[in-house]
Amino acid sequence: LRELGLSLVYIGCESGDDEVLRRIVKGETFDSSLEALLKLQEAGIKRSVMILNGLGGPELSEQHMVNSARLMNAAQPELLSTLVVSFPLGQERFEATSPGF
Repeated sequence: LRELGLSLVYIGCESGDDEVLRRIVKGETFDSSLEALLKLQEAGIKRSVMILNGLGGPELSEQHMVNSARLMNAAQPELLSTLVVSFPLGQERFEATSPGF
């Protein structure tokens, strides 16, 4: 892909915490995210990663924060953005699509 001109990839990791990722049915884990980020780095493709502040809610806030920081420290992406979780379509809709919360 790099040879075809791809130089930057935007990646929504959302969290580095396996429990948070399981509850939102992300389909990824800390390890799978790190593996993908490192493969991109090895290929010479810059990585812009998004983490969602507040995604762990009150119950998982600390482990979400710690493990997300751990993932970013391990991957060292070129760019990192943190976004704040909000519920523009209502908290009930979020809970209906994310039954773990």
